[in-house]
Amino acid sequence: MHSIKITVFVCVIFLVSEAKELPKEIKDMVMMMTEDCRKNNGLPDAEMTKILEGKLSETKPAKCTLTCLLKQFHMAKTNDRFLEVDCEAANSMAAMSGTDKTKLDKGKEICDICKAPREADECEFSGTFVKCVLKEATARGIKLNDM
Repeated sequence: MHSIKITVFVCVIFLVSEAKELPKEIKDMVMMMTEDCRKNNGLPDAEMTKILEGKLSETKPAKCTLTCLLKQFHMAKTNDRFLEVDCEAANSMAAMSGTDKTKLDKGKEICDICKAPREADECEFSGTFVKCVLKEATARGIKLNDM
């Protein structure tokens, strides 16, 4: 169960493009895991459901919720004055979920490029990070749901 939670969380963090249909029990688990951050940032359930369907959301509540989740799962840290994604922590979580080494290496490479957008606004930080991840994956011909 722990590895399912981690896998689902990593998928949510990267807002999987062209997402495969997630089973209802996984969607329910993600909704439960994200409840505090969603409520604290005003992200409606309907918008989170769209995110789980692979639709990128650029609203302030979605970005703030993602930043909250990165902090909650210790996948973001402050470096200098700015937030930065902790690629080692993200990679470790993905490895614990059974992700193969090739996919881990690709994910880490992209994360290292995108991890520090140097945004003063913490919510914009996660929005900029996600856009970078999508851009870098596309440039390499990678579909995130294949990772």
